Amino acid sequence: MKSFYGKSHRPKRSFAFQCSVLMWVLAASALLPSCAFAQFLAQSEGPPQHRPSVVQRLFPRRSRPPARNEAPAQQHREMQTSPKVVAPKKVVKPSVPQRRVRETGARDYSMRRVDAPTSGPRPISQWPTGEKLIALTYDDGPNPTITPRLLKLLQSKGARATFFLLGESVKAHPEIVKTIVDAGMEIGNHSDTHPQFTKLSEEKIRSELQTNHDRIISAAPNATIRTMRPPYGAYNGTVMRVAEQMGYKVILWSVDTNDWRKRTTEQMTQTVLKEARDGAIILMHDRYETSLQTTAQILDSLSAQGYRFVTISELLSHRRPQAVLDR
Repeated sequence: MKSFYGKSHRPKRSFAFQCSVLMWVLAASALLPSCAFAQFLAQSEGPPQHRPSVVQRLFPRRSRPPARNEAPAQQHREMQTSPKVVAPKKVVKPSVPQRRVRETGARDYSMRRVDAPTSGPRPISQWPTGEKLIALTYDDGPNPTITPRLLKLLQSKGARATFFLLGESVKAHPEIVKTIVDAGMEIGNHSDTHPQFTKLSEEKIRSELQTNHDRIISAAPNATIRTMRPPYGAYNGTVMRVAEQMGYKVILWSVDTNDWRKRTTEQMTQTVLKEARDGAIILMHDRYETSLQTTAQILDSLSAQGYRFVTISELLSHRRPQAVLDR
């Protein structure tokens, strides 16, 4: 086609130029498939579970940022492949009394509270005086073997103690009861048959205490009984009310040697020396040889520290500088 001036729009090209252009077109058409194939192979690398499918390779999607609540792909794959971890269930222990009594055939002398009164008289477990006084107490006696030897030991050291006697033992050995009084020791009431008071009615609690009281007075008419220790240390509002009506102060303890657990003398001595302080009330039983040996050791050790050993009544006769209720 010719222009207005009679000449062609296209400039004339040589044959060589046209051949070179054709070669470049053929070369480009040959290289494009090879580049696409290389990209296809590159996408096939990696673990089999991470390789994209053929459709994903041929028609790749544009990448987009994960949504706010959507985990990234790698994290999602890890969640699918990693084993499920089940959180351990939280074990909720049922509420139990602070101090328990095992309901077994053998006696458990662990202290226990059941429905402790929130008002009114409270039991006494310690009585600080500011004068370094300690009260030794012995339960379940008298014992024909241990109690006489224990009395001689206390007298030789110039110490006094309180014996919470059991009615059954008093009935079996009434002569030892009089010996305890004559030695200058104090006697307390520890029930007649050692039941758990918190499971008894008010009448039965009163009967247990009154029966033992009569046995002690029959064996030692000069005895004065002002204190009571409930078996197992178990008390509630009923126990406290009966004790107050009968004129008793309820005495517990602040240091428990656990001699009934067949502990060694060394273990019991370490417990006492570690927990002893002014106004402490120490619990033992005058029926074990280890309790006798422990008494001998703590008398020497605590006396060297300036402590004096008194009865419960003598301890309570001192005015304590600060009221310390049973915890």
